[in-house]
Amino acid sequence: MRFAVLALASLAAVSVGDSSVLHGAGHWVGLGGPEGSFLELGLEHASMAGVTLEITVPGFWMVDTPGEAGAVYDRIELPGYSWNEVDPGLPELPIVPLLLAVPPGCRAVIEEIDLEETSMPGVEVYPMQPPATDLQDASAAAFVPPSPGSGTDEPLTTPTAWAWTDNEGVWAGVPVVRLAVSPLRYAAATGDLHAARRMRIRVGFEGEPTGFPAVSPRLAEMQATQILNYSSLPIPDPGGTDDGDPVYILITNDENLDEITPLARVQHLLGNHMVVEVLPNPATSTQIRSAVTGNYQSGTTLFALIAGPHAELPSYNYGSFYGDYYFATVDGDDYPDLAVGRISDTDDEIPNQVDKILSYISHTGSPGQPSIPASAALCAHEQDYPGGYTANKNLIKSYPYGLT
Repeated sequence: MRFAVLALASLAAVSVGDSSVLHGAGHWVGLGGPEGSFLELGLEHASMAGVTLEITVPGFWMVDTPGEAGAVYDRIELPGYSWNEVDPGLPELPIVPLLLAVPPGCRAVIEEIDLEETSMPGVEVYPMQPPATDLQDASAAAFVPPSPGSGTDEPLTTPTAWAWTDNEGVWAGVPVVRLAVSPLRYAAATGDLHAARRMRIRVGFEGEPTGFPAVSPRLAEMQATQILNYSSLPIPDPGGTDDGDPVYILITNDENLDEITPLARVQHLLGNHMVVEVLPNPATSTQIRSAVTGNYQSGTTLFALIAGPHAELPSYNYGSFYGDYYFATVDGDDYPDLAVGRISDTDDEIPNQVDKILSYISHTGSPGQPSIPASAALCAHEQDYPGGYTANKNLIKSYPYGLT
């Protein structure tokens, strides 16, 4: 059965985005909005039948960027957004990614795109370059010129559509899909850049919808900030967490069980039911994943904690690197269903780490001041890696945390 949008409800548009990163060396190409302003997104209609949204693009930055042999390209930036993931050599164009929830049993289909566009001739869009990795000097990497197949023989436009859906999956029980919107398209053969100043996109949900699974309030709060149409869908509240439904999954071994137990007890006192899986030493990444998937409860479980060093509780081997992200994707897609953390280094370091976590949780701050957990957040960045990053992590590790 096909569902169509039947009515429109007005919703105030909101600004989306962050600060620009390139415009210091470029100029603003206005599409009706003030210089440097952000894209506006309005959700006109959202229901079990589909969504209708309107995007207004005020303009974009165009930056002269050198290539090779004296060539200069036009690098385009849409304030607050990054570029689409395409092969090196293809045109580097910004993309607006939006996450939609889809009723179970249905699929998202773009039914209509209405837009106002303008064209700019004589543009030489900067070609996508291979991403830089840690410890790599990006300035020393070989420049990848525009792909010969990007439109020299026929008027191919990149991307081939103004919007499309991809990355279907399930996020903690809620079926989702990415709606990718490209406000700019480029015809390499003619050098024409097409820009949409306004876009109205209608996405319908085709199929026979079934009920959504229950989602805990904490998880629902997080999903509502990321899923565009979350509040319009009948996603039920479980009405409390049953003793058999864990919020936390703790994975450890006999050697570290006593050291990690105080943290498990505190989580129970805070009302977060934790199930503990004790694995053999050494375990395998398959056993760790089985411990996660065997205890995970959709809509309730939020965290998995691995307590032990890599030699005892190994991360997943992706071939060229190791990582714990594999354990977070319970449904087998690319969307993490829970957050996975690890307390490790060596066995004798675990008690020290647990003591610091408990001090952090229990510290209530000075009278009249918020507690540290309520007022502080620590983030890491790859800038100046490994010097700045490693030095920062070692400082965190060795700091005494003498809270009084």
